[in-house]
Amino acid sequence: MPEAPEKFNAAMTTWQEWQDAPWGRLRYAIAEANLARHLDDLGDGPLRILDLAGGDGGDAMRLAARGHHVTVVDHAPAMLAAATERASTAGLTELITCVRADVTALPADLAAGAFDVVLCHNLLQYVDDVPGILATALAPLKPGGLFSMMAINRHSAALSIAVRETDPAAALAALGTDRSRTQTFDSAVTLHTAERSSRSCKASAARTYGTTASAASATTSPTTRENTTRRSTRTLSNWNSPRPRCRPTCTQLGSSS
Repeated sequence: MPEAPEKFNAAMTTWQEWQDAPWGRLRYAIAEANLARHLDDLGDGPLRILDLAGGDGGDAMRLAARGHHVTVVDHAPAMLAAATERASTAGLTELITCVRADVTALPADLAAGAFDVVLCHNLLQYVDDVPGILATALAPLKPGGLFSMMAINRHSAALSIAVRETDPAAALAALGTDRSRTQTFDSAVTLHTAERSSRSCKASAARTYGTTASAASATTSPTTRENTTRRSTRTLSNWNSPRPRCRPTCTQLGSSS
């Protein structure tokens, strides 16, 4: 079950300390560098970016500093208050909009927002219905847009325990499970592999854009939302289009927050 917003509110101080620590700084540096490799391909001018479960704006601040317009969606009031304060301090209030909402039930204006980029960087580990969340996340993406997904890396969990905790027995046990707990929020989480995340993204893109599962490489699709919603059984041959609908970029994190 998704965690209640109160749990994230209560851990604000710990969360901010983690962001300032080496693991936290590395996580945001990796995300920024990975996105920078793709954003230039989306054209000139500021982009409209939707940051789902964006928390206190760690990713949003970096993107707004590059001149992009970022909408941060989160269900924890304390996180959004911190994001608003950070934007004000950085002089980025005109570029950052904070919206309190459940990601599983986005407001209509966001769900149909035709964003250039959608971020899903701190969400998958907390939800049970990953395909459903991904379908919701993909829906606001405009033709040719970029979907960026990050997840805690299941393959690194055992290595982290072995190296950082020097506990071989616990590391061996970690190899056989996809469940863990975050230290910051003391929350149960599901760990993902790059292969599993990629398959889930492709399958969700197929359902969201009316493609067949076998065609869901998430690199091409029909060029209009009307076509994809009305024609839900397109074949591979009909699916080819010169304009990409969704180009996923997936980053696996090596430690849980």
